[in-house]
Amino acid sequence: MSRVGLLAIPLPAGVVVSVEPASVSVTGPRGKLSVAYDPSRISIVVEDGSVRVRRKSEARSVRALHGLVRSLLANAVTGVVHGFSGGGLFNEQGELIGLTTFMRNRNPPAFYAIPSSWLIEVSERQAGPVGPLLGRPFWQTDPNFLEGKP
Repeated sequence: MSRVGLLAIPLPAGVVVSVEPASVSVTGPRGKLSVAYDPSRISIVVEDGSVRVRRKSEARSVRALHGLVRSLLANAVTGVVHGFSGGGLFNEQGELIGLTTFMRNRNPPAFYAIPSSWLIEVSERQAGPVGPLLGRPFWQTDPNFLEGKP
């Protein structure tokens, strides 16, 4: 049996967690994320520099939800501290529409992704020789790009 939900989530310096009746907001240097949860089955407590997720019953569905909510909160803490890179980007139907590549640190943050159609096209190509890239990378064409200036 998985006991992921039992693990406390340590909060790094600069991360603030606000617990609302049905959602938790996690704010850090890279932005703000929210995680929804069912307060009739799960409780969330911020104490001693960490977040704990507790279940209100031992029902199988609640035990599963316990681990899921804890994992989502841990990912939110990681995201607002380090950002997200390399994860799938999905639409409302759960279809993969892209692959996240990096985040531009501005207010609000801007996330960049490669469309999934590009991934399919590249995977179907024949391998060829690898050589130097020509031209300048896009982040060098705009001096304010990585500084987060508009």
